[in-house]
Amino acid sequence: MIHYFIDFLSKTAANLKTIYGNKLEIQPIGEDYMVALRKVKTMTDKKIIVWFGSLQSLSYEKQLDVLLEIRNTMQVDDKLLITFDVTDTSRKDIIELSYLDPEGYSENFYLNSTHRLNREINANVDISKFKIKNELVANSKSDNCSFVNVWIEAIENSEVHIVLTDNNLLTYVLTTANLDAKRKDFDKLTQKYKRQYWYRCQEELVNFSDNDPNQFWRRIGQIGIGNERQIRIPNEVTLDDGTITNNLETILSKWKSSFHSLLNPNVNAEYNKVENCNIKENIICIDLDKEITIDEVHKVVMNAKNCKSAGIDLIQAELCKNISIISILHKLFNLCFSSGNVPNMWNKGIITPIPKCSTSNPRDPLSYRGITLAPFAYKMYCSILNERLVKWLDEREIINNEQNGFMKGKSTIDHISTITLIIETRKKCKLSTYVAFIDFKKAYDSINRVFLFNKLENLEGATYYTRIISE
Repeated sequence: MIHYFIDFLSKTAANLKTIYGNKLEIQPIGEDYMVALRKVKTMTDKKIIVWFGSLQSLSYEKQLDVLLEIRNTMQVDDKLLITFDVTDTSRKDIIELSYLDPEGYSENFYLNSTHRLNREINANVDISKFKIKNELVANSKSDNCSFVNVWIEAIENSEVHIVLTDNNLLTYVLTTANLDAKRKDFDKLTQKYKRQYWYRCQEELVNFSDNDPNQFWRRIGQIGIGNERQIRIPNEVTLDDGTITNNLETILSKWKSSFHSLLNPNVNAEYNKVENCNIKENIICIDLDKEITIDEVHKVVMNAKNCKSAGIDLIQAELCKNISIISILHKLFNLCFSSGNVPNMWNKGIITPIPKCSTSNPRDPLSYRGITLAPFAYKMYCSILNERLVKWLDEREIINNEQNGFMKGKSTIDHISTITLIIETRKKCKLSTYVAFIDFKKAYDSINRVFLFNKLENLEGATYYTRIISE
C-alpha cells in the first residue's frame, strides 16, 4: 500500500510542477507518522504545510500523540492547514484542544480545505486534481468527525517551501508567489477600516455630547476601564483573619457590618463637647425656618434629572413633573418640616457597590464605593433644605472664599491651575516650591456629625433648622 502512496505523491508532485513551475518547491516524504514529522521539523525555512489524511487506523491514544507531535512540529511563521478523521467522537473536545482548532468541523474536509487554499492565499488549486480523496477515506461513517485548523502564524516572504508527507497520511503542500503582497494588502485594509471605525465613534460621541448627554456618558462607560467595572462582584469575602469564605450568611454579614461601620464611625467623644456650652436654644432663623413654598418644590422637581435609577419607592423624576404631584409634595414637605419627622420609607435606600479601582481586592467590601439610591421625594426634600442653607451661607459669607469643592460656579481645577502657575513662575526665577497635599481616608464617612451640627447651630442661631436636618 505504501508503494501506491509514494507513486501517487510522485505523480502529484510532477503535475504541480507542471502547473506552477519554479513557484513551487515540493518535497514528498513517505515515512512513518513520527519519522515524517521529524523530517518536516528539520526544515527551518518558512513553509506552508497542507495535511490531508485519516487517523482511523490508529488507536485513540496514538491519534492524540500524532496531533500533539504535529503541534510541536510547527515553527515560528509556519502556516498549517490540517484535516483528518478521528474515531473517538466522545473525546473531540480534547482532540480539538490538542492542536488549537477554532474553525470547527467539516464532513467534506478535503474539498473544504482546498477551497480555503484558493480563497485565503489565492493558490488557484484545481480541485479536480484531488479526486484521489475518495480512495483515501476508508471509513466515512457519520460518527467520524473532521477538524480544520488554518493559518497559525503570518508568513513574511513569498518564497515558501512545500512539503508532501505520506504513510496513510497525505500532505499536499502549495505556495504562491504573491503571499507577501496579499499580506500587505490585508494589513492596509485592516488599518483603513480601523481608522474608519474610530472616526465614526468620535463623530457619534460629538453628536451625543451636543444632543443626548445620557447616551454620551453611556458610550463613555463602554470605553476603557468602564468595561472592567462591569465585572460581577464575587460571591466571596475576605475575613478579618485573611481567610476567604463563600458562605452566603457570612458574606451578607460582612457586607452589612462593613457599610454599617462607615455610616456610624467610632469618633472621639471629646469632639462632641467642644462647643456644647455655647449652644443657643430655641432661636428661630426666619430665612431657614420659614414654611416651604410651592415655588421651591416646583424648582427642585422640574430641575431633577430624568432617566435616573429609582429608589425603593420605584418613583422616577419623570412621573412627578406635573402640577398635581408637585402640590401633593408641597403639602407633604411642609408636614415633615413642621413636625420634624419623615416617613419611614425615606430612611431606606438601595446601595449599589461600585469598584473604587481595578487593583483593589474585589473580595473586600470596603474596596467598593456604596452609591445609595434614595426615594425620589426624600431627594427633593433634601434639595430644598440644601438650597436654603447654601443661599443663607452665601449671603453671610460664612464659607471661606478659597473653598472651590462643592461650590456652584467653582471647580477644584481652578486651584490646580493656580498652583501650577505659581510653580512655573517660581521655576523661572529658580526658586524652590514646597507643596503639601493631604488626602483624608474616608473623609466623608468618618466625619463627626455631632460636632458638625453643633457648629451649624452656633451660626447666628440656626437651631431649629439644624434639628430638622439632623433627625
